[in-house]
Amino acid sequence: MKLNSWKYNVIDLNSVNDFIQNPKLSILANSVDFLNLECAKNVPENLKVLEVGCGVQSLFYDNLKTKNNWDGIDVFQENEDGIKSIATKIASVENIPFSSGYFDYVLSNQSIEHWREYGVSIIEGLSEIRRVTAIGGKVVINFPIHLHGDKIFVKGNFKKINECFLKAGLKIIKRKAVVDSSLPNYQGWRHCGFPDFYVQNLAQNEKTSYVVEYEATPDETFKVKKINLKKSNLIKKRQNTLQLNAHHGLKFFVWKFFNKLATKILKK
Repeated sequence: MKLNSWKYNVIDLNSVNDFIQNPKLSILANSVDFLNLECAKNVPENLKVLEVGCGVQSLFYDNLKTKNNWDGIDVFQENEDGIKSIATKIASVENIPFSSGYFDYVLSNQSIEHWREYGVSIIEGLSEIRRVTAIGGKVVINFPIHLHGDKIFVKGNFKKINECFLKAGLKIIKRKAVVDSSLPNYQGWRHCGFPDFYVQNLAQNEKTSYVVEYEATPDETFKVKKINLKKSNLIKKRQNTLQLNAHHGLKFFVWKFFNKLATKILKK
């Protein structure tokens, strides 16, 4: 894997001696595991920690020095296999059920690219994370590039991604990407149903899928909006297939339609 346009820190798993990759996992999954272990190792003891989108298992949680002050939120009470979520609160990032400035450390782990599927914009979710993070606290967000989810992540539109952080009142302090130089480029978008032209229509793009992590801290000068106490706690339903495809634009929508049609004809 090789990155040509990335201007910030690059971690090459091929050169990391104290991390053993799982051969059963993709390079992206191994990259996420590496970042989770690094995050857990670097969180000081006794901080109040929130994990957004914790799911049914969390490598981050499992490796924290102290677990008593950890909270997790997720939109599911259980996954498709009926396994119960480890979340302490069933909630959306749109409405995190904790008071302002409550947490010292917030991790959003492979979640941000899926927020809009539940009707939550990137800025709305980040703004709510900003609200519950204490001044001087740390926000860590990791996400895949050129893979799936919101179009700004599939296309690798970092100008838009950066704007979302700034508009939410978060100052970006570090950016890192994870790759493995011993492996060929991984075209993960193809596995997720995206054509090459969709990913490569930006002036600057990488020819591989990869994982990125942003570290940010609340901007003290940013005016936080007052909490709407009457705001509904109901979690929005996931958008249907039509809405999800329409988000990616007319050209993609037409391609998707004819691609499915061609697949059906070939099967006959």
